[in-house]
Parts: sequence; structure tokens; C-alpha cells
Amino acid sequence: MEIASALYKYCPPERVTDLIENKTIRFSPVCDLNDPFEGLPNQDFLSHLNWLSAIERELIPHRIAALRLARARDGRIFKDEEVVSHATKQIRDELSGTASHPALRQAALKAQKNEREQLRILCFSQTPPDHPDDALLIWAHYTAGHKGFVVGFDPKHSWISDFDAMSQLTVGPIKYHSLRPSVQVGSDGQVIPDNNLLFHKSANWSYEREYRIIAPRDHKRFRHEKISALADIPAGIIQTITIGAECESKTMAAIVRACKQTDMRHVRLRSAEIDSDRYALILRDL
Repeated sequence: MEIASALYKYCPPERVTDLIENKTIRFSPVCDLNDPFEGLPNQDFLSHLNWLSAIERELIPHRIAALRLARARDGRIFKDEEVVSHATKQIRDELSGTASHPALRQAALKAQKNEREQLRILCFSQTPPDHPDDALLIWAHYTAGHKGFVVGFDPKHSWISDFDAMSQLTVGPIKYHSLRPSVQVGSDGQVIPDNNLLFHKSANWSYEREYRIIAPRDHKRFRHEKISALADIPAGIIQTITIGAECESKTMAAIVRACKQTDMRHVRLRSAEIDSDRYALILRDL
């Protein structure tokens, strides 16, 4: 596991209750994330011989049955080997242009999406809330226009390392690229599952410096109540809370009140203020 230097969760104001007061955090299904490319490789595998052979074995029997039915309905006399030969040729001709075959591309995409939906993801940023270049974008995108808050987590806390050991998946930073990653195809023609796909994103997202914990949906730490895949967090993992520059008084009061609780008195509480001259934020201790 690659340990982060710092971990931050940028949150809208409505997250005060579950994260700050109740000390719970949600692992999201992939479909709830804001990037449609999550966990999706390039489609080079569509031209892999093993994959094509597996598709042939799956599609040809259905095509044979359809041709038999059509010819029987027309009252035509035919030899069974002719139907098999014709069905096989049709499928192979179609697969010869697999890379541009819309139906097969969509079928492959659907299979990949179904596979990734068995996972749940917790996303952090390694970009601090006063970063001079990138923080303003993240505040705007994830805190309801600076009305929310940012929680700083201890990246070395045992909650994270224990989660890594328990999940048997991967914990670590996102790698940013201009091209989507490839996947391997097994001898049976099936795409080999690779959870590392969820640690690759477009370079357009690099300002987030994202760090993730990925776990299966049925992980024993999760509670599935009103919100799916909810996990309890220890108060000790929270190091700082930074209140947004546009945070409303009600939200601020709830955060301050929560930090007065015995198990939260160690938390460094700060507020973000708009710099008078620069496009930047100044953090002040409360």
C-alpha cells in the first residue's frame, strides 16, 4: 500500500450530520461517481483471437437456432450442415469488423459496467484546501461552491491500513494518463478482471490528486441501511476540518458544536477566507 502524505475529503454542507456528527462515511458505487470512464479499459480486446473465439462459441448456436426456425417457417427443405455452415459464416463475417461493430461494443461495455458495480469506492484528495493552484476547483466542484467543508484525515491511521488488509483489493493513488489502459484476455476468451482499472483516470482530473480505497460491496465493515455501504470511522482519524468561505452559519455552528465533543477536541478547526488580492484562500484557526 502506498501511503499518502495527506488525505482530504471535500464535502457539501449536508454531509455534516453523517461525517462529522455521526462519524460515518459512504463508499460509493461506481455508477454514482462523476466520471463515465471509471474502470473502463480501451477496447483493444475486441480484436483478441481468444475473445473472438469465445464470442463465436456463444453466438453461433443462437444463430443456428434462428436460421432453422426461419427456414422451417418458410417450409424450405434444408440440410442441417448447410445451416451450421451458413450461421458460422454469418457470425465470423460480423466479427471480422468487431472493432467497429456497435452491438458488440455495447455488449462488451455493458459487461464491464456490470462487473465494476460489485465494488464500492471511497475517494479522497491529496490536494490541501489552500493549495495555490488546484484547491479552488475542488472547493467549487465538491463543496457546493465553498458552502461546505474539508475534512483532513490521518493517512497513517490503522483504519486505512486495516481496511487495505481486510479488503484484499487495493488502496492507493490514482494514476493519470491521456490514454485508457488495456486489459488481458485469458485462454478461455474471458477478459481477466483487473481492479487496477479503477486507479487510472484521464489526465484532465490530475488536479484532484485522488487517493482511493476500494472494497467489495459485501465488505463486513459496511452497513446497508438507508444509505448503502456506510462505514463507521474512528474520531482519531480526523485531524482537521476547514470550513468553506461561503459556509452558512447553521453549518458552521454544527461543525463547531461537534468539535467540542470529548472525542473531537483534538481536531484542528479552521475557516477559509477569500484573499483580498489574489485568487487564493487564507486558512485561519478558529
